[in-house]
Amino acid sequence: MLLRYIIKVDRVDSLKTILRDYFAIKDNDSITEIELDLSPCIFLRSNFTAVFGGILKLEKIKGKEIFVRSPLNKKVEIILSKNNFLPSLFPHKFTKIVDSYGTVIEHNKMEIDDNEALEKFIDYFSYDLLVKRGLNDLSEPLLKKIIQKIYELFVNSFIHSKSITEIYSAGQFFPSENKMYFTIVDMGVGIKDNVNKFNSTIYNGYEAIEWALQESHGTTGEGGLGLSLLKDLILQSDGKLEIVSDDGFYQINNKIIRKETMPNKFDGTIINIVFNTNQEEYTKKEI
Repeated sequence: MLLRYIIKVDRVDSLKTILRDYFAIKDNDSITEIELDLSPCIFLRSNFTAVFGGILKLEKIKGKEIFVRSPLNKKVEIILSKNNFLPSLFPHKFTKIVDSYGTVIEHNKMEIDDNEALEKFIDYFSYDLLVKRGLNDLSEPLLKKIIQKIYELFVNSFIHSKSITEIYSAGQFFPSENKMYFTIVDMGVGIKDNVNKFNSTIYNGYEAIEWALQESHGTTGEGGLGLSLLKDLILQSDGKLEIVSDDGFYQINNKIIRKETMPNKFDGTIINIVFNTNQEEYTKKEI
């Protein structure tokens, strides 16, 4: 008997909105089909397509068939075609549209051992987006710091995640807001599992994330997980950092830290970043 679960997407501007549906389907073996219903969608922050990409691929690996219902709002369809989310998941139904404004960081998936693809992505990210189009008003040292942090996130996923899907990422610049949104997702073992295997102390989800965010803390014996410097950059520039892994939720937003234990478990790790791209926010601080 076929049982279809419908993920009805109307407005998505927070991780919690997506996680609600994920928790409903993740352990439900009676579900055989998943439909991503974008017909009522009026807004979907394009960096969050990385989360949908990872979740839908994981459920496909589990044997579920994936379907999509097109957005009725043509602006939404155009945005999700520009960032390559819809064409990459449903190529028979959607065609990629050129991003003439140069503000989209394309929906991307990468095998965890594909170092060549990583180097190509970093070249694309650093030159075509940051220097050539998106953030060319920022100083060279700051551009290098942002590129370095993005690179470290991918390397960490390669080394630590043991993801059973590709590594998914997506983002977008908003020049009028001086913001850059970027999300990276793996469907692997999670930070909690890695940290607790390395330590004698048993941490819950958000405690494990806190541990990983401390300088020099790592689970390979070869230095940190690369998150502490990212945390410092976000704190010093009034940006935003959200990490979801296992049952842990950790957020820094305008220097306010929020942490909680979620009612269910996310099978992997989501790192969501909002960089403040206003040069003044950095030049008045030492980063």
